Amino acid sequence: GAFVALAFERPKEFIGAEIEIAGSELTNVQAAEVFGRVLGKKVKFQRIPLPIVRFVLGKEFYQMFRWFNQAGFKADIEGLRRRYPEVRLRSLEQWLRDEGWHKRARHVTAPGA
Repeated sequence: GAFVALAFERPKEFIGAEIEIAGSELTNVQAAEVFGRVLGKKVKFQRIPLPIVRFVLGKEFYQMFRWFNQAGFKADIEGLRRRYPEVRLRSLEQWLRDEGWHKRARHVTAPGA
């Protein structure tokens, strides 16, 4: 999105750079609460064992979630906002609302619901 466009506009600034990008940094429980607010439903975080993630979602998701568990995600969100004010960083809640998740609530169900 916006950071890719900036990288093409200002390649010297981005070539070789490693920048962790996020609009919010939440625990899994906090993210579930945000989904619940947006969907207007009770959402509970349920950890899925990594081997099941790999079997169901594939190698890429397995590697991503393994990295989240081992290294963690530590974006300097306020630093990103100061350094790149032209990029509109959105919180998870704002992104979900912008993408229309609140309109999809009737289609979202949980096991046993």
